[in-house]
Amino acid sequence: MKPQVDLKLALQFLQTLPIGILTQDAQGMITWANYTLCHLIGVGADQLIGQNNAQLQHHQMTWLLTESENHFLAATPQRKERWIRAWCQPSVNDNLGRVWYYEDMTEIKSLQQERDRLNQELREQSHIDIETGLFNRRALLQILEPQVSRSRRYQNPLTIIILVAQLQADPQNLQLEESLLITISQLLKDQMRWADQIGRFATNEFLLILPETPAGDATKLCQKLASKLNPINHARQQKGETPLVFAFGIAQWNKGEDTNRLLLRSRQNLETFSTPR
Repeated sequence: MKPQVDLKLALQFLQTLPIGILTQDAQGMITWANYTLCHLIGVGADQLIGQNNAQLQHHQMTWLLTESENHFLAATPQRKERWIRAWCQPSVNDNLGRVWYYEDMTEIKSLQQERDRLNQELREQSHIDIETGLFNRRALLQILEPQVSRSRRYQNPLTIIILVAQLQADPQNLQLEESLLITISQLLKDQMRWADQIGRFATNEFLLILPETPAGDATKLCQKLASKLNPINHARQQKGETPLVFAFGIAQWNKGEDTNRLLLRSRQNLETFSTPR
């Protein structure tokens, strides 16, 4: 004996499901929408039933019939700000059209945004650059400030180097792949003395802090680094990849300078060149 289905009870069940439901006929006309969907989007069922995609476009609601996990609905007097996931399934009978489902992702999206915010704060407060394992900008500034103060007090030589790595064919493309950044970082780190400090200062920028070092010695170090960087370019050319261009900016601390002025001069002194082939 087949179980009897109470159609009235089944309809009430569909109306109050925790996900929105919308049905289309074979011609793409909306034929039904449950209470949950109407509550989510702040629109009555009577405003949806009988509408097709062209009519929805007129009301800027074509997103209803577009599969996505990232539909953002701005707040209106009828609803709160929401993020909605939409997906559809064909009806049991192809001639009957399709059934659409809608899930409120607002709370999940809010948690994701809060997670991203906290991760960003953690990165900013940390002293280590996640991608390269070197000191980050925050740490480098904290290291450089007392070195400048020490040179101001004792007149000790102090030189910094800003190294910028760029793709030769596209210098405006600032972001290099992570594996390349790691290779450059390790090479630079291996050439530093125990007293020197190195870190990632910006997207494709490295800062070298060289206490007790005059500009002439820093220039020799740049020449050495350029030679060490050459195999990276050679390997890229062997693979048919775009060569890199490296720019070194050297600045020795001058009497009366603060940290910002020293960094500015280093950037002004950037000299761009390709490593030898």
